[in-house]
Amino acid sequence: PDIKVNGSFKLNFSYLVKECLGNLVKHSNATNAKVEMKFERDVLHFYIKDDGKGFDLNEKQGKGKGLKTMRRRVNILDGKIDIDSKIGEGTVVKIEVPTN
Repeated sequence: PDIKVNGSFKLNFSYLVKECLGNLVKHSNATNAKVEMKFERDVLHFYIKDDGKGFDLNEKQGKGKGLKTMRRRVNILDGKIDIDSKIGEGTVVKIEVPTN
């Protein structure tokens, strides 16, 4: 579909996707990953799942600001983000952002 969004949306969403993929490549040690993006009723859904090493969401994640920045960008876009990760089982990130 032809989705009309403003420049701020494009910038924030593209950086958000870049951060997700960068985290996958840099930190996960995954063998396999699945990435999906679909548009449904004025909502853009982005999903990424890997079979990497996972991490403890309750522990501070080093010096990086990746997860905090992702959450901030989703908030700017009035969206929702769900991150589920288990050590030894990988990580799933689900993002939903309205396009209207």
